[in-house]
Amino acid sequence: MNVNLPNENTLLGAIENYMHSMVHVRPFLAGDYREVLEGMAEQWIESGGANVLRAVEPSWLESFIQQAPNADEQTARRTALDDFLNWSAKEGMTLAQA
Repeated sequence: MNVNLPNENTLLGAIENYMHSMVHVRPFLAGDYREVLEGMAEQWIESGGANVLRAVEPSWLESFIQQAPNADEQTARRTALDDFLNWSAKEGMTLAQA
């Protein structure tokens, strides 16, 4: 657990912390990642999932990726989610997506 990251146990808090870590990323890319991650979190919570990072199920994430309207959007979702999950694993919040 990283005491320097507030709200790290919540999904929305982890996303916000991740976005703050992207200070050296091009603004349009950070905006694209934010859109994907916030959209994922919204769908997860609306489907009854808890606002807990560790609660998000890998099979649900794969379904979220596959529901994208086209291959480019699927790739964008996968890239943003992989980067977020790798970052969160490095911060000790969750395991990286397999």
